[in-house]
Amino acid sequence: MDATERDQWREADRLFDALIELAPDARSRRVATLDISAGVRDKLEALLRRAGEASPLLDSDAALVSALPLPDGCAADPLLGRNLGDWHLLELLGRGGMAVVYRAERVGGDYRQQAAVKVLSLVLRSQDDHARFRRERRILAQLQHPHIARLLDGGIAADGTPYLAMSLIEGERIDAWCEHHQLDIPARVRLLHQVCGAVAHANRLLVVHRDIKPANILVDDDGSACLLDFGIARLLDGDTTGEATLTRAFTPDYAAPEQRAGDVPLSTAVDVYGLGAVLHRLLTGQSPRLDAAGDPVPASQVAAAAGNPLAAHALRGDLDAILAQAMAREPQARYAGADALAMDLHAWLYHRPIQARRASLRGRVARLVRRNPGASALAALCLVLGLGGIVAVLLGQQQVREQALELQTVVDFQSSMLRSVEPAQVGARIHAALDAALADVGLDPELRRRAIGQIDTVGLAIDSLDEGMLRRAVDAARRNLADQPRVQARLLQSLASIYIDLNRFDQAAPIQREALDLFHRTVGPGDPLTLASLREQVDLGMRSGQGIDEAAIEDMLARHRRHLGDDSFDTALARGLFARWHMDAGNLPRAEAELRAALARMEALRGSEDPNVVGERAVLGQLLLNAGRNDQAAELLQQALAAARRIHDAQSASVLSILSNLATALARQGRLDEAEAMHAEVFQAYRASLGARHPRTLIALNNLAADARKRGDYAAALPLQEQARAGMIEVLGAEHPLSLRMQMSLGEVRLGLGEATIAAGFLAEALAAWERLALSPSPPIARAQRHLGQALQAQGRVEDAAGAMQASWDTANAIGSREEQRATAAAFVALYASAPENAEPHARWLARLDALDAPDSGGTPPP
Repeated sequence: MDATERDQWREADRLFDALIELAPDARSRRVATLDISAGVRDKLEALLRRAGEASPLLDSDAALVSALPLPDGCAADPLLGRNLGDWHLLELLGRGGMAVVYRAERVGGDYRQQAAVKVLSLVLRSQDDHARFRRERRILAQLQHPHIARLLDGGIAADGTPYLAMSLIEGERIDAWCEHHQLDIPARVRLLHQVCGAVAHANRLLVVHRDIKPANILVDDDGSACLLDFGIARLLDGDTTGEATLTRAFTPDYAAPEQRAGDVPLSTAVDVYGLGAVLHRLLTGQSPRLDAAGDPVPASQVAAAAGNPLAAHALRGDLDAILAQAMAREPQARYAGADALAMDLHAWLYHRPIQARRASLRGRVARLVRRNPGASALAALCLVLGLGGIVAVLLGQQQVREQALELQTVVDFQSSMLRSVEPAQVGARIHAALDAALADVGLDPELRRRAIGQIDTVGLAIDSLDEGMLRRAVDAARRNLADQPRVQARLLQSLASIYIDLNRFDQAAPIQREALDLFHRTVGPGDPLTLASLREQVDLGMRSGQGIDEAAIEDMLARHRRHLGDDSFDTALARGLFARWHMDAGNLPRAEAELRAALARMEALRGSEDPNVVGERAVLGQLLLNAGRNDQAAELLQQALAAARRIHDAQSASVLSILSNLATALARQGRLDEAEAMHAEVFQAYRASLGARHPRTLIALNNLAADARKRGDYAAALPLQEQARAGMIEVLGAEHPLSLRMQMSLGEVRLGLGEATIAAGFLAEALAAWERLALSPSPPIARAQRHLGQALQAQGRVEDAAGAMQASWDTANAIGSREEQRATAAAFVALYASAPENAEPHARWLARLDALDAPDSGGTPPP
């Protein structure tokens, strides 16, 4: 196909789009008035004839036409309001030469589902044709990727017209979306990078799209691209009638040379070309142009000719080279696949060397020599003379890249330096300085020890780190990196993460929001950096007690799946976070299912010794502990502890957290001496490394109080419990979930000391705050409700006690905790045993308790 014929097809294709919507008579009259060449007219009439003869279904009897009004001059649509297979056609979405698309709704069945139903403009007449269509449909159904519109259904109408039901994508075509949102060049490259991943997925399954163009790529409100019409071109381009037929299964502006020529078998190389052509459109606003030899004109030249010098400057160099290789005239000269193109785009985004640069330079020189063998000596001379200027340009571009890399390196170094500051070491220095100062004034060593022991030197170190370094770093990032928003986002994210690690949630929250917003605006909503920042924000909300609602946690996971797919390690991390939210919400069965699935995927990708895998395994142990499955929890936590000690320092937070949960499991197994020794080790380590006021230290102190409670030594537990509660209120506030739980534990201690009235006050106040804040039910809540009932029972308020215990029973059932069910049933038995007139409820609760104790009960008591 020469340049003249290619231009004729392009013009015919453009006119076809404007004419296909018209009724046949109006279409013929319009064609007759067109001032076009004979070649264009022949090709346009061939396209219109092919479209008009394709399917009787699309041109069926007018009596079947819907009553919906249609624009003047347009043919009435015979399918609207009718059923096609299981689909009721509701609305015309679009019409092209090879298909008509409707919004449709599935009819029948137990659920409602909308889809885009595409009715193809061909007729399958033979059994072989039908078999081939079904085979192609099965292949398309295998395409499961977040950036590919999913095939839901398909079939063949009575007249032989095939149709496909695809997932309904609400979005804007990719080029229009980029212009509407005024995306910069990197953001446009990132968007096309998503599409490369979709195409690579399909190509690996030996499915070639063959019609990649902007109209086949929609972008939703979240900035997620979705590729439509996979396999449609293949279905249309097949010889379904036994005769060669003219089809329009590609768009000339985006079709590879071999596709336009129609003289070779098509391969995945045509999709690489299509991706390059779409990227060219996104970056220049123009369709690709070819020179006289059929090679693509550099995108920078196209942008310059269109009056956009800034874009031309940005495209010159690596992007020109990437586009040249993607759209090379010869298929073998292009990228080996869409994934190879994606790798070069990723390299360009992160200022790394690209594969295409050297190859494209050699290719250009070789083509120049082949086309002009007589002038090769002159070309060599020009090359030598121009070398200085070329080197200067390349060095200028390299300098810009090196400056960006240098700035990012400085930021990464500063972040690592900030993270490397150990508050424990600074606190130790403060401790030594205080000791030396008091020794200089002659204070007795024992008095010095006791005086300094009252000072939280690690807490002072954290305050100094905050005021002397972190706040200044935040101010500097905001002030000095305003013109480098991506670098600014990464530094602010590091600072927010440090604040979170230090449990300075109030300081972390605004910085975290700012970092996430910067990532969203600079690299896009689907970039791994943005999604990592989103996970950090969700984690901050959960840890700070500010709360994350169910819609937000569902959206977080859905965004990972949409942008990265279910197989991604980052998606598995998000699924683990999703599971922890459900665990905190008391939905332990859902949490366990999600967590085990996330663990399996993470371990398959990274192995059992990866720190994230070990951490998630420890979370699963904690979940089993919450569910009262203490033996299983202890076994799993021991495995996680052994792995954590192999990959972390013995005093790291990862090791200490697992050790603390293991100690709790051992305590519930009755191994109190081992548990108390472990809890004491954790408390001392946290106090030394994090200070006395850190929530982890206070939780460890609370665990020591719990060990004393389990031994029945409430007198020993009381000062530990009061100190833990007071510290948590000071750090996190009186209505933080951790503070409220410690108040509930204090109520339990007071109840154990026989102070029923004081205990009831503590418990009722904490439970009221929990309910007021709409926090989720959990085992500690069921336990506090039971203890409130027992405190009221001790005051002789049997009816009020029964109400509190019933609330405990309901909570235990809601969260599926057999341990709390049994404890509450036992409390009811004790309550009604003290009142002979309550023999019937006493017998009923005794039966429930016996059922819970039965080995084969499964934890389900009689009603």
